[in-house]
Amino acid sequence: MASTPIIGICGGIGAGKSAVTRSFASLGARVIDADRTAHAVLRLPEIREALQKKFGAGILADDKSVDRARLGQLVFGPLPAATKARHELEAIVHPAVSDLIRSDLRTALEESPPPVAIVLDVPLLLEGPLNDACTHRVFVDAPEPVRHARTAASRGWTSEEHRSREAAQMPLDAKRSQCDVVIENAQGDESIVAQCRHLLAAWSA
Repeated sequence: MASTPIIGICGGIGAGKSAVTRSFASLGARVIDADRTAHAVLRLPEIREALQKKFGAGILADDKSVDRARLGQLVFGPLPAATKARHELEAIVHPAVSDLIRSDLRTALEESPPPVAIVLDVPLLLEGPLNDACTHRVFVDAPEPVRHARTAASRGWTSEEHRSREAAQMPLDAKRSQCDVVIENAQGDESIVAQCRHLLAAWSA
């Protein structure tokens, strides 16, 4: 298992972690996407029922699925209520997400031949149990104005909302200090691909 690099992606909100993940994928890496896994977990009846019991029917959409936007308003709203709600949400959802990701990771490692690398695109990676599965950790960096502009354009967030989301996570300096390398993401896709190619060559040697 150790011969296949398992790469964890970290960084600030709007730093461009998804762009780095896509670049690794274009070079042959297998990507395990926690957000996609979380979507699947939220569709599980037992998870939906647990969330409804904890947060009320207001988190459900018209089709009775979990409305992620409504849930986000609860867990990233005014403190300290939001902090309590976020911890309650994580206690319900994170164990199921972690179990599915570990299952996907085992499946990928058992392939013959295995992929050139496996990328874990997992929010809050360093704070969670999947950190130990990584052989390498990459911190994706971009200037703060660039990150704010990206979340405003892609998610419609105000600067205040961006800051509140980021304040709910580990400080950026702490994330950076726990990673092996930094990928700069302010110069376009070609630069990112080049940096990812260099890392894969070094880690697969």
